[in-house]
Amino acid sequence: MNTGEVYGKYRLVERIASGGMAEVFKAIAVGEAGFEKPVAIKRLHKRMGEDADLVAMLQDEARLCSKLNHGNICQVLDLGRVEDTYYIAMEYVNGRDLFGVLRKASQTERALPLPAALFLACEMLAGLDYAHRKRDSDGRLLHIIHRDISPQNVLITWDGEVKIIDFGIAKARSSTHKTQAGIIKGKFRYMSPEQARGEPIDHRTDIFAAGVVLYEMITGRPHAAGATDREILIKIQTGKFDPLRQIVPAIPADLEEMVHRGLAVNPDHRWSSARSFR
Repeated sequence: MNTGEVYGKYRLVERIASGGMAEVFKAIAVGEAGFEKPVAIKRLHKRMGEDADLVAMLQDEARLCSKLNHGNICQVLDLGRVEDTYYIAMEYVNGRDLFGVLRKASQTERALPLPAALFLACEMLAGLDYAHRKRDSDGRLLHIIHRDISPQNVLITWDGEVKIIDFGIAKARSSTHKTQAGIIKGKFRYMSPEQARGEPIDHRTDIFAAGVVLYEMITGRPHAAGATDREILIKIQTGKFDPLRQIVPAIPADLEEMVHRGLAVNPDHRWSSARSFR
């Protein structure tokens, strides 16, 4: 949907996504002397502005991402409110999300070339490693966990850059909005077993999700295709993934072992860090 709406100091150009909580626009930041810069605006739906929890989540996302400065993480530029709506202004990533790339590959019955899949996974893991290791100004770990790594939240620019987006449900020591015990947040298909059970999690839940994304890039299809959310949750909790060699017979044995280590049900049996997985 094209729009010419003036929104604070931004001019909204086109709505590029919409969900239950917010909508995302391509926009132009307008300044003095003809200055213009493309940005992405994530704006809460007007009716959500009265929900203190959702506003706190948006504010947490902005504050958290403002501390992250890495080439594989989409940058947050501004947090504000225009009348009754709250927004985040972010770096505009000119490209496609990995979900769209995988869907196109599936439609043509072709998996991504293995070197491309490994490159994308390595870039994604580099961004995760940076976030997991990030410390505050006093040198204390922020204990950032994304909690929603999925193909929808990995963007690929036309220049080949890879960017993680949407820290909207990220968990960190500095967050003001706290998730109640037992509440499940994230996309079921990419949850770790402990996350799917509503148990305490650490950075290794992101490692599991990255393993699922890599598994799907290699196989060229979503795991548990056609399953209901309940069936996916049961499958995730039991860690039942078909051996990669059954789907892609030519996969190198050491690579298959690496991917399945990332998918271990027990976090202690996974890669200890995103850096080691990378």
